[in-house]
Amino acid sequence: MKYEQEDIKTITDMKTASAALIKQVRSRRKPILITQNGEPQAVLMDLGEYERQKNLLLLLRVIALGEKSIKTGKTITQDQVFKQLEKKLAAK
Repeated sequence: MKYEQEDIKTITDMKTASAALIKQVRSRRKPILITQNGEPQAVLMDLGEYERQKNLLLLLRVIALGEKSIKTGKTITQDQVFKQLEKKLAAK
């Protein structure tokens, strides 16, 4: 990912102006790259965007597992899924 110059801040900026940086992240919905000694070290991002990315990654993992199951023949029918769910719900 490329960062615009205004989206790159130093660790000193983070220490002295953290509230302003958080405000910038929330209003612009773009992450800020934090550098230390001129090297990228961390990313500051909006919490909503972080959660969205986490959920997207989880969904991609589930899709990959599903594709692997299909390739290896480890699948079950829709009826079997519903029966398993009914058993779990009845056990509660």
